Amino acid sequence: MPAQHHLNYAVHTLGQGNTGYFNGYMPNDFGELLEMGLVFIADADDATFDYSIECAFGTDTEEFNENTAGPLAGQIALTSNVIHEISVISLFTDITALDAFGIAFSSGAGNQQIHLLGTRVKYTPSKPVQSGTVLINEFFVNASTGQEAGP
Repeated sequence: MPAQHHLNYAVHTLGQGNTGYFNGYMPNDFGELLEMGLVFIADADDATFDYSIECAFGTDTEEFNENTAGPLAGQIALTSNVIHEISVISLFTDITALDAFGIAFSSGAGNQQIHLLGTRVKYTPSKPVQSGTVLINEFFVNASTGQEAGP
């Protein structure tokens, strides 16, 4: 499937009542999850955007659905052409270093179209660089290409 775009962003466009999928991999220096969110651009104003999010994660020695969570269901107000983020950290309380993860983001039947950008992950590394130093790493998994970007 060729990559879709919205302005200068590589995206996966999600219509009414459809589901978009994200995949990623926690890095080997992963220590503690601080933030995790699904990032997207709204195509139009929508005062009652309904969503449902589910996930699965595990390492290479586990069944693909060893750890599952969700659905995380909710409703938010969207503004046209604004970048929005929905936190999914509550679904990943037991994720560890080197876990692969998959996320299903479902849009309600009466919703406006959105453009999925990807998953943003912020974490502390398992081993600080120096004694007493707090380091925070962050990376992003693109919804269209599946490529990770980060420090």
